[in-house]
Amino acid sequence: MVFYAIFFLTPYLMVLFARNMHGISLKFCLSVSLIGQLGMFFFEIMNIAVDGLSVYLKDKWNWMDISTLIIFVAFYSISMYQEINIDASPYLSDVIRIFNVFILISIWIKISWFLKLNSDLGLMTQLIVGVLGAIFPFLIIYLLWVLLFALISFTLGANKENAESYVGVPSISIGYFLVAFENSLGNINPPSMGFLIDGAEPDQFLGKFKVLLIYFCWFVAQIVLMIILLNFVIALISQYYEDVMNRKVMHTYSMKHEMNQ
Repeated sequence: MVFYAIFFLTPYLMVLFARNMHGISLKFCLSVSLIGQLGMFFFEIMNIAVDGLSVYLKDKWNWMDISTLIIFVAFYSISMYQEINIDASPYLSDVIRIFNVFILISIWIKISWFLKLNSDLGLMTQLIVGVLGAIFPFLIIYLLWVLLFALISFTLGANKENAESYVGVPSISIGYFLVAFENSLGNINPPSMGFLIDGAEPDQFLGKFKVLLIYFCWFVAQIVLMIILLNFVIALISQYYEDVMNRKVMHTYSMKHEMNQ
C-alpha cells in the first residue's frame, strides 16, 4: 500500500490539481507521475518474474493494474501533447477528463482492496460490495416501477417541463425517467402540466379527468416507490448487515487470507 501511494497515488494527485496550484508546472507534475508509473510497471514485471505469466494473469487485480497503467499512458500522452502544442484540439480536454474519471475509479477500487488490511475497515468494504450484489435483483424491479410511472407521465403529457430541465440528456424520454427516479428518492415535486396555460382550468370533462388521473398516478408513485420499495431495500440492507456481523470473525480471516495470497 505504501508503494502504491508513493509511486502512483501521490504523483497522480499532483497532476490532477496541478492546474490549480500556483508555481508548479504541469509538465513537471506529469514527468514526476510518469516516473511513478515506471515504478509501478517495474513492480508488475517483478510479479510476473516471481509468479510466472500464467499465474499473474489469473489474478483479476493484476488485470486492473495493467488496465490502469494503459489508461494512464494514454492520459499522460494526451496531456503532454496538449501542454506542448498550443494549437491542440479543445476536445482533448474532454478526453483527459474522461480518462481521469476511469483512473479515479481504479484508485478507489484499489484503496478499498487495501483497506482489507484493517479488520474493521475491511469489513465495511465487504459490506458495501456485498450489499451491491444482494440488492441487484431488487434494483431491476425498482427501475421497472420507475419506468412505468415515467411512461404514464409521458403518455398523459405531464412533467414535460421537468423532463426538459435535465440539460444535456440525449432524449426527453430519459428526462421523464430521471424525474420519476428523483421523486422516488424523496425529492418530491408536483407534476408539471404545460398544457394548462397560465393555470387555466380544463373546460371539458375529459380534461379534468386527465388532470385528476395525473395527480392520482403521481400520488400512487410516491407510495410505491418511496414508501414501499425504498423501505424494502433498507430492510434488505439491514438483513445483509446482520448476516455479515454474525460471521464477522470468518469474514475477517477470509479477507486476511486473500491479502496474504
